[in-house]
Amino acid sequence: MLIDVDPSVSTSAAGNVEVHRIDVNMSNGILPATLWHNPGPFENASPLNPKIMLKLTRVASIFVQTCKNLMLDTSLLLEMKNRNYDVGVVEQYDMCGIGFLKLINVKSIIWLSATGMYRMQPETMGINYPLSYVPGL
Repeated sequence: MLIDVDPSVSTSAAGNVEVHRIDVNMSNGILPATLWHNPGPFENASPLNPKIMLKLTRVASIFVQTCKNLMLDTSLLLEMKNRNYDVGVVEQYDMCGIGFLKLINVKSIIWLSATGMYRMQPETMGINYPLSYVPGL
């Protein structure tokens, strides 16, 4: 399942994989416009930069609205729940996926991260963070 936060992004799957694109009623191009402009990716990325904080707030609001739109689709929730998935895989940038998988009763959830995780992320979700071998950012 692919949540269409940005419908302009094309996808393809390798092999015999079924991909479901879910329309969550987001304006075409709103996420990349927010991510790549004002400030751009090569400007001062310090959290003390007020432009960065504004940008992060805008991106977070896009993810929140996307999640609300997804969770309001009761027919999708029922359809996915009836499929009885064993495992779900989500990226750590957006917590909506974990809530969605819990709502459709997926028992095993794999939480991926392309970057290091902030210590507070797993703590907030009640997951042990193995500081003995995973350094904090």
